[in-house]
Parts: sequence; C-alpha cells; structure tokens
Amino acid sequence: MSSRMEDRPGEAVLVDHWLHLYEWLYGEFERGGGLGADFVGWHSSYDGMPIPPEEMVDWRDATVERIRSLRPRNLLEIGVGTGLLLTRLAGGTERYVGTDFSEAALTRLAEQLAQAPGLSKTVSLRRQHADDFRGLERHAFDTIVLNSVVQYFPSGDYLWRVVQGCVELLAPGGAVFVGDVRNLRLHREFRAAVLADQIEGCADPRAAQRLVDQSVASEQELLVDPDFFLGVPDALPGVAAVDVRVKRARYRNEMSAHRYDVVIFKGPSDAGPRPEEVTCLAWEDLNGITDVARVLSGSISTGVRISGVPNARVWHESAALRKLDELCPVGDVVRLLRTDRPAAPAPDPEEFCELGDRLGFDTVVTWSATGAPDTVDVLYRRETAAAAPRSARPRSCQGAFTNTPLKMV
Repeated sequence: MSSRMEDRPGEAVLVDHWLHLYEWLYGEFERGGGLGADFVGWHSSYDGMPIPPEEMVDWRDATVERIRSLRPRNLLEIGVGTGLLLTRLAGGTERYVGTDFSEAALTRLAEQLAQAPGLSKTVSLRRQHADDFRGLERHAFDTIVLNSVVQYFPSGDYLWRVVQGCVELLAPGGAVFVGDVRNLRLHREFRAAVLADQIEGCADPRAAQRLVDQSVASEQELLVDPDFFLGVPDALPGVAAVDVRVKRARYRNEMSAHRYDVVIFKGPSDAGPRPEEVTCLAWEDLNGITDVARVLSGSISTGVRISGVPNARVWHESAALRKLDELCPVGDVVRLLRTDRPAAPAPDPEEFCELGDRLGFDTVVTWSATGAPDTVDVLYRRETAAAAPRSARPRSCQGAFTNTPLKMV
C-alpha cells in the first residue's frame, strides 16, 4: 500500500504547493495557543479575519465528541497537524498514531508531547503523505481519522485511493471518520457569499455571474459531493454502511454551513447494511419544530425521517444565488448575502439535534435525498437502533462528484 502519487506529476505539484504553505504556517506554532489549542491559520473566507476562538473550540469539541462515539482504542489520525484532536482523544486510547506531511508540524508537536508524558506514552508520530500507507499494519486500527484534510487532496482519484487504503488498515467493525469535507453542492453559493463586496461593484447581474463562475473554476481546494461517499458501500467490498451528517455546531460559519462529516463503517464479511424502519414525513406537512416534538413524543418504536427541511445555515445564500441566476438587480442579491440574522423558514440543524437529545433520540441531519443543495433530511432514531443508516440512493464514486483542482496546476 505504497504511495502512487509519484506516478501522477500533477498531483505531486499541487500537494507540494500545500506542503510548502503548511511548512511555513506550522513554523508559526509558537504564536498559537499551545498544545491542543493552536488555531493558527484558521481564517474566515468571508472577511479574512481569524475565526473567533469560541467558534473554533465549539468546532473542535463537536468533532471530538463524534469520534469518541466510535469508541476508539487503536486510532490512526492522518493529518495530525497541531494536535487539536490528538490531545482530546489520545488519553482514552491504547495506541494513537499520528501522520502528517509537514516536518515542521511533527517536530513542534513532538516537542510539546514530550512535556505531556501522559500522552507521549501512547502516541507515535510519522511523516508521510495521506496516500502513503507504508509501515502501517493492515487491520491494526479500529478508528482512522482524516479531519479537515480532504480539501488539500489534489483530486477525487487521490481521495478514493486514500479511502481504499484506510479501509484496508481497519479491523472488521472499525470506522473511518472523514471530517470537515467541503460540500461541492454548495460551491457557487459559498463563492457568491465570499464575493459579496465584488458583486456589489458589478455593473449588472451577468457580470456578477461571470465573477462567481470564474471564482468557482479557479478553486484550488478539493470539494466533494456527499454522494461520493454514499456510493462507497457499493463500490468497495468490506464497507457495511456510510453515515453522512451535517456538522453539529452552535455557531454559523463556513465550517458549519458548508462542510460535513462522514463515517465509513467496515463490517465483518457476512455483515451488510440493515434497512431502516422509520416513519417518513415531509417538512412542508408539519407545523414547525413544535409539530416535530409532538410526533416524537408519540408512540414511535423505531424512528422518524423528515425530508425537505430548508437548511437555515445556507438558505439566504441559496436564495441570493437564485436571484442572481434570474438576473435580478445586483443590490437585491447583495442584501440577501449580507443578511446578518436571516429569518430562515426552518430552525437551525442544531435545534433539531437538541430536540432529539432531550427526547432520547439519536439525531442525524444529512443532505436531502432529493439532492437539493439548500435542504436537509432529519432522521430521528432510538439510541439503541443500528449505528449507521443505509443511504436511500446509492451512487457510484466517480469524478463527477468532485471538482478538479488539478486543472490549476
């Protein structure tokens, strides 16, 4: 399972671009907040300012909680970086292997771990690229974590190779957590929001459209449609199920609005996904979240799936993009993009999760089965239900489900 990037010069060039950037960035460690709290480099795409520490802590803690729910004992983290997750997870594991392509990151992290003997006993660090699995034992890990690294992969093919390699390393019953994946479905909405100031200066809607589309075409990071992952069980033997979720978050920012988390479950050879027995309801037929609470408080033996829920985190950006594509006045588009507290037609996804927590349900907020970019489905299951829902519409893992940052090389 060695790296095959050397056979793809374009991939190597793009990976080297990110490597040089992060070698410099990780050299700034000493300016950060110390081991496990160093958020250097996390800046908002909307205004270029550092993302507030309380929002970064919320993001980190939600990620840690999701990984802990997988009960990791032997954990591999690919892209360990500054150790944001390691310091919260390693203490509960028997073995924690962290890899990264940045020597600067690993050197600084090793120095900090040496001052934390409780962690250093279980942690080992290795320098290697994400698609290089040499020296890592097959079936040796029950949990593999790739958090906020997929966007720096050079292609969908590279991502697929990494997913394959991770599944080979997993023991039966293990899981791969792929966190903070940028959502391809919302790419134009996101770029329009980032470019609000420039759009305001456009002479007409067509000029603003061209601005947005040029920005999309010049994207250097990898974005992935959730359907890429939903097709994995059909394309990769040994995978039992995939769980794709909107991120839990108390704050609205680009991570909570435009990124998502995935868990890929590896099953025993005779295991397969079990069908969900749930009551299916449409959001448009319900009278808000109070009606959802009423339904859940009734005699629900298994679960409820609510489809077509407007995603409060992105709906105003989607509405603005629709106006732009309808060639509405630029001022109308900008006003929507700059809405500070938009009155969304549905609660924030976190409110649905909090309701489930109160009523004893495991709550999954995932991208809508209709494929609409600005709607989600909310699945409530009793906590004793199967751990991973089967996708309602499996798809194959093809390049159409990612952009092609390689074209910028």
